[in-house]
Amino acid sequence: MISLKGTVLGAVVCTAITVWSQGQVRGVSGTSNPIIDNSNADFAKCCQPKIGPVISFVNFNVNPTFSVEGIAISPHNEIYIGAPYEGKIWKVRPDGSSMLFATLIQNPDDGYLLGLVVASDGTLYAAVVGCNVLGMNGVWHIDSEGEATLAMPIPDSGCWASIPNNLAFDDKRNLYATDSADGSVWRLGPHGHINEWVQDPLLMPTSAFGANGVAYRNHSLWIVNSDTGSIIRVPINKDGSAGTPTTFVQSPLLGYPDDDNFDSCGNLWVGDIGNGNLVRIGPEGVPEVMITATQFNGFYWPTNPVFGFGRLRTTVFITGANPSVVKVDLGLAGMVPPQFE
Repeated sequence: MISLKGTVLGAVVCTAITVWSQGQVRGVSGTSNPIIDNSNADFAKCCQPKIGPVISFVNFNVNPTFSVEGIAISPHNEIYIGAPYEGKIWKVRPDGSSMLFATLIQNPDDGYLLGLVVASDGTLYAAVVGCNVLGMNGVWHIDSEGEATLAMPIPDSGCWASIPNNLAFDDKRNLYATDSADGSVWRLGPHGHINEWVQDPLLMPTSAFGANGVAYRNHSLWIVNSDTGSIIRVPINKDGSAGTPTTFVQSPLLGYPDDDNFDSCGNLWVGDIGNGNLVRIGPEGVPEVMITATQFNGFYWPTNPVFGFGRLRTTVFITGANPSVVKVDLGLAGMVPPQFE
């Protein structure tokens, strides 16, 4: 038997196996967790991360208290990175060269720019906390020229009374936005219908930030509650309504989690800004610290880990501070977001 370890062919085979598994999992409904067949030795082997070095990717001259947070990547590996305080979004190439793409907030303290996501047509959506400007709070659509329009207004009664935070699409092209202030998730349908999709005590904050990061997999949303250090699963019913939220995992190992994204093996990767770690949660719900603050070597506030595409599909880009973004090859392919399938 020819060993595939450490070869390009091995990487191709592992990618093929994990992509196949992603397709199998996607077709299963009514299950509480992603289904992974660990009896397949090749699959189990390919689902073991092989973490490479932490590499500085790009750095911006921004307010160090907020640094950068939102990050979204297109299938062409166009990387969009947002700075909350400045309200600016940069478009960055894989080689690290960048250009200013859009400015959503003209004056400091008028609002804060948080989560980003790329739509199926390649345009961008951004979550914005409105403070001193009426009609700013919600989710904005940004076209290919960097022009922004409010696509999903979210009601607010003052600065930080509503916190539109992170964004994700499902396989029906519905766009979901978490609101960290009141434990809700809002939904924008593909034809423009807007509704508060779910609000639940499991998503409520206990001090500052409740529902935060959000990722889609297996007909469910997997939502970070930062204050409670937990991941909450909310199934999507056949009629599109929200099922009953349940706790997938709650652990001190999650620290103060922020955003989350899946790989093709069903692992959920979470940025822990409290301890400065990158955490992997296995399909069975067991968390494990994969990169510690010490290993990040000066990089802090690891907020949002997002996978690239193509040759960068095993690379995760993580927003934070010092520098603004680092990249790490995890040796595992990221899950293709549903809007691109």
